Amino acid sequence: MLSNYLKIAFRSLMRKKGYSVLNIGGLALGLACCLLILKYITFETSFDTFHDKSGRTYRVVMTEHGDDQILRSAQTYAPLAPIMTEDLPDIESVVRILPWSVTVKTPSNELFQEPSFLFADSLFFEMFSFAFTSGNEADALKSPHSLVLTRSAGSRFFGGQNPIGETLMIEGRAFRVTGVVEDPPANSSIQFQLVAPMLSAKDLVGEWLLQAHKSWHWPPVYTFCTLTEQRSPERINSMFPSVMLKHLGGDFSPKRDFQLQPLTEIHTASLYENELVPTTNELTLVLHGNDCSDYPGSCRY
Repeated sequence: MLSNYLKIAFRSLMRKKGYSVLNIGGLALGLACCLLILKYITFETSFDTFHDKSGRTYRVVMTEHGDDQILRSAQTYAPLAPIMTEDLPDIESVVRILPWSVTVKTPSNELFQEPSFLFADSLFFEMFSFAFTSGNEADALKSPHSLVLTRSAGSRFFGGQNPIGETLMIEGRAFRVTGVVEDPPANSSIQFQLVAPMLSAKDLVGEWLLQAHKSWHWPPVYTFCTLTEQRSPERINSMFPSVMLKHLGGDFSPKRDFQLQPLTEIHTASLYENELVPTTNELTLVLHGNDCSDYPGSCRY
């Protein structure tokens, strides 16, 4: 009986070919668009979920109050991390990231301008789950002039050779390769090709970089923290004002507010300036294709 139904349907389609092509083509196009939109939304909402500690890792964001403006920034400053470690409870680890553009010289005297270079604290690869292909994540950034490369950077600088133990000259200073990791996936808010210890930034940027009394204005860094198990960020947020008053004083501390932002919300909560990588707006995912006149200022496609 099914075969009879199929024959009748086929004959009906053949009698009205133009109408049939239009309807089948429209259905196929609609399904294809739905699948593409679903793939796009799934990708956009998957950012940073691949990290093992993503559920309890946060970025510190800053609201800076000026005379006539308010700046909401994804960046903070270098002295904040040791203050958090010392004065705030429930903090498992704090990591600072400082992007920098450097010149790299290989053993064969080739020169590369490398914009995807990061200085980071030694716990960077313990906080973030970037997969090592060579080296040890616990020790990779312990030595002041160690260097971790991505797989593609290792191929670019050393060809097919194993780069572990080799030396690259970064801005005229020797760095020894201690680890190789897979390239960060496309759904990572942290992108890089080379990572060096934050301590080595004093040699390349300046001795003053990590001195609390000199670096509350420049250069800005990205500060991340992981909380201990079963701890809420609200407690940390409530303690920031008193802690900053202690370290910055009454004239300066009220001008800067700090809050914890969940790592997995960075990509879709594009409310902050100076992001590491471009972000999206969560409302573009929820309201895509709909009238968003009820959400003034949010329809940024």
